Amino acid sequence: SGYEQNGIKSGYVLLNKLIPVQQNSKWGFFDITGHQVTDLKYEAIGSKATSNKGVNYDLLVIPNYDALVVKRDNKYTCINSNGEELISCVFKEMYMEMSSGKTEYYMIWQDPEGKERKYVIKDYLEK
Repeated sequence: SGYEQNGIKSGYVLLNKLIPVQQNSKWGFFDITGHQVTDLKYEAIGSKATSNKGVNYDLLVIPNYDALVVKRDNKYTCINSNGEELISCVFKEMYMEMSSGKTEYYMIWQDPEGKERKYVIKDYLEK
């Protein structure tokens, strides 16, 4: 229910293929045929918006990229419906903003000096 803006109809099957499974506070995924596609290594599924810049929404899926946001080692990444990580797991935050009917997806990386850098997720995924 925390991801209403993502258009999620069911929390039992994500991306029309992945079944989230939790054991001992760690999440992993099986596909709808019962095969395990990731280890149980994720602390959370989705990202709660914490940035106070504008109106931000929690992020679970990134449409058009078959991507699901997950948290591992206190950082965020995206996996596809095959369980493959699409980007390095180094981001402090992932969220979406809606403005004038348009939705944009962002991620925040904190560099070694502590400065936050904001990236548009689709630009990063298309590299």
